[in-house]
Amino acid sequence: MEKILNSWFPEGYQFQEKKVTKNYLKLQDWDNKFRILSNPAVGYVYFSNDWEKDIPHRSLLYPWTPKDIKDDSQVQEFWAFVIYNYIEQKTQILEIRQTTIKKALWELTKSEDWWPLQSYDLKIKKQGKKLETTYIVFPLSKKEFFDKKILKDSSLVNLSALYDNADPFAQFKKTDTEDDLDLLF
Repeated sequence: MEKILNSWFPEGYQFQEKKVTKNYLKLQDWDNKFRILSNPAVGYVYFSNDWEKDIPHRSLLYPWTPKDIKDDSQVQEFWAFVIYNYIEQKTQILEIRQTTIKKALWELTKSEDWWPLQSYDLKIKKQGKKLETTYIVFPLSKKEFFDKKILKDSSLVNLSALYDNADPFAQFKKTDTEDDLDLLF
C-alpha cells in the first residue's frame, strides 16, 4: 500500500480507477467475432456537437434538416443489434451505419441457408482507415448458442431506448442491483 504523505485522505485510502465498461462494439482493425442476439432496431442517426462532445440523435423517421446537426455530419440510416462480443466476452450493442455491412447482412437474410442471423456467429474484418476503410462480413457455421445467462441478459437490453437517447442498458443495470440486494437478505 502506498504511503499517503499528508492527512488530507483517511488512513488506508486507495485511489479507485473508474473501470470503463463498453456497452457498444466499436469495430477494430481485425476480425470482430460476435453473435447477433436480437432483431434490429432500424432508424436514422445524426450527430450534434454539444460541449465539444458528439451527441447522437436517433429517430425512426428521417429528420429532415436538423437544426443542430454537426457541420461535418450527415443523417445516416442505422441498424442496431444486441450482440454477444466474443473478444470482450460480454453483451453489447452493435450499431451499423456502413452500407457494405448492411448490404452483406441483408443478402444473408434472403438466403434460406443463412436465415435467421441469430443462428450463427458472424465475423467482420475491418481494414484500412477513414475513407479507405473496407469491411468483409463472414458468416460462420451454424450452431446453437447455449449460454442461458447471456441470453437472459441480452433480453434486458432495450434497443428502443436509442430513439430517446436513453440508456438501453438501464433495465440491465437495475436488475443487477436488485440481484445484489437479494443476496443481502
